[in-house]
Amino acid sequence: MHPTTTPAERLAAVRAEMTRLGLDLLIVRSTDRYLNEYVPHAESTREWLTGFTGSLGDALVAHDAAWLFVDGRYHVQADREAYLSLWTVVKNSLGVTNERACGDKLIELAKKTDATLAVGYEPERYGLSTLEAFEKQLIGFAIALRPVAPSPVEAARGLVAPTVTGRGALRVLDESTLGRTVAEKVSDIATWLKERRADALWVTKLDEIAWLTNLRGDEMAYQATFRAEALVTRAEALVHVHVAEVTEAVRAARPTVRS
Repeated sequence: MHPTTTPAERLAAVRAEMTRLGLDLLIVRSTDRYLNEYVPHAESTREWLTGFTGSLGDALVAHDAAWLFVDGRYHVQADREAYLSLWTVVKNSLGVTNERACGDKLIELAKKTDATLAVGYEPERYGLSTLEAFEKQLIGFAIALRPVAPSPVEAARGLVAPTVTGRGALRVLDESTLGRTVAEKVSDIATWLKERRADALWVTKLDEIAWLTNLRGDEMAYQATFRAEALVTRAEALVHVHVAEVTEAVRAARPTVRS
């Protein structure tokens, strides 16, 4: 799908993909595969689809309706930016998360039909605890969650080149000014793993990786993180840095981190 298409054409293309996959509804989250709230605008599938540029706000697409869920920070902005001829803005009450509001809408829709609703979601954009809470909310209703990858939005939009290009080198923090060293953090996690009879912990959230490694980056606005994934074993932290250069100085300062 060409990026200059109209909002209505974008939504129609997504619905065509939903039909192809046998989905009744599709959840489009504001986050990305790194569970990052502040996704670069050009990479945000939710922004491309809805027109809403706020950092947090999830969307739900049906074949005959579409909803955008936002918290109190964005009630006014969503009305100004979203394509209101296509989208209904759901303004969450204080304390109601987008996930909870989306689940409530799904339950409302499920009560109106005798069929089981097939609901697509992007699995890489949910943390485990968030997904478990969402699934628990839907228990007892005729709703079947189906992971889809790539999502119908990505399929309709086409490939988008990452806008994060590694601007700014990784910064090594002075561990004497921090609470714990990387080695101490890995040791604490190793104890946690042993208690659960697990061998490793997979980490994708960028602020958690920055904390784990005592490193910082300047790749994206409003945050000092860097794009990476980490696997913490009982002995070490293995970090795959996706964009920024890992210099010899970084390797020397963080010998317990293998990248």
